[in-house]
Amino acid sequence: MTPKDQVIVQRCFIGVEGKKSTFCVAVGDPGGINYAMDLSQGALINIWKGGFIDATTMWTSRGEEQLAKPLGENVIKLVSEPNFAPLRDKEQVWPDSTQTLDRFRFKGYKLDQQGRPTFRYKLGGVTIWDKIEPANNDQNLTRTVKISGKNTQSQIWIRLAKGQSIKKIKKNSYNVPDKNYRIDLVSNKKQKPIIRRADGGMELIVPVAMNENQGEVKYSIIR
Repeated sequence: MTPKDQVIVQRCFIGVEGKKSTFCVAVGDPGGINYAMDLSQGALINIWKGGFIDATTMWTSRGEEQLAKPLGENVIKLVSEPNFAPLRDKEQVWPDSTQTLDRFRFKGYKLDQQGRPTFRYKLGGVTIWDKIEPANNDQNLTRTVKISGKNTQSQIWIRLAKGQSIKKIKKNSYNVPDKNYRIDLVSNKKQKPIIRRADGGMELIVPVAMNENQGEVKYSIIR
């Protein structure tokens, strides 16, 4: 499948960490920068440039393997754990599955004029709008997460990255060496990112500062 004149949004199965994730979507952009989401986890799982996906195994031999495979080179493989979670404080362990979260649900998506999707989730008492789009002449991806509503028992946090190590290289800019990418965060005084140890490495998390039950986190993923 090759996006030529418009964005392709393809629901599919994707192999993640040796397992088949069955509730995924791959989004291909004519500019040649693509990504895949595990919608059951609200997780960005793959980013790559170049060709979009080989969908052959989804259709041939009765679709036995059923996997959509990225065609581009240098695929950034991210973890499939939830990207959003309510935490009591900065010390609480990040959940490994949305099954442990309070009422996390994927609620569909809407397309903008270019055909790019904004995904919607429910988590406890809040609604999450999640949009990922090309930036810097199709060299990077920018992710904008908007949250509305009120989660009375705990604050909503976003995990921006997980890797063997994470290093702050300048204000609001963080390098993930083993994955070979960088996070640039648009932050404010109430949204201070935290680098902390996690199972198997380190993670970068940030609380969502809410004002009148509205909050936003925006960051870029740069190779």
